[in-house]
Amino acid sequence: MTDNTQINLGIKEDLLNMETIMAKEINKNELEDVIAKAMIESINTEVILLISDDSNIAELKFKDGSLEETKGDVNVLKDKIKILMKRAVTKTKAM
Repeated sequence: MTDNTQINLGIKEDLLNMETIMAKEINKNELEDVIAKAMIESINTEVILLISDDSNIAELKFKDGSLEETKGDVNVLKDKIKILMKRAVTKTKAM
């Protein structure tokens, strides 16, 4: 396995270990509301929003209400969109 493969697997593993907040199909005109929800959910944590129209995929990463990173182009997505919103799992301290 090359170093690049290990790095990519690490990123996917982080995503798999995140809590799913929302998973559904929406119309493109609902996307603004979903992005606003992702921003709100990202307060004090990290939220990743995966958006797909089956041909294109975009990924938006939010932290503390701000957009931190974007991969792909949201503007090329067609009308029917599948979304997956994931939140970093917070570790609680043992008492």
